[in-house]
Amino acid sequence: MLPILRGVQLAETWREREEALCKAYELIARRHNRLGTSEKLSEQVSFFYDRPFKVIKGQDFAQAIASSITDKAIRKLCEKRLIGGIDVITDNTDFRLINQWYKDDGSSERNIIRSLYNKILE
Repeated sequence: MLPILRGVQLAETWREREEALCKAYELIARRHNRLGTSEKLSEQVSFFYDRPFKVIKGQDFAQAIASSITDKAIRKLCEKRLIGGIDVITDNTDFRLINQWYKDDGSSERNIIRSLYNKILE
């Protein structure tokens, strides 16, 4: 994986970067499928709707992983919607709204994120 990611960093054009990223996506997809933790998913990148960018269908992997979760509290986190990584939350307008709720009481970002998860678990 490191040589592939190094290729991403050294790419001089967005097409070269995309090609290297696609290799990484497909490698991760193959590794996921080898784990056998879900049904076998496509290991091939495809175009993102009608745009000229290739992606792996990450939502399929996320849904397959979420479907295999047996812990009730963790499973509840993904019943409403899968929210992805922290950058997906903090770039989300929901997070910005929550941030406004806590603006004046000195709450830290960690407490804001904890509140978001608690709201999801209600």
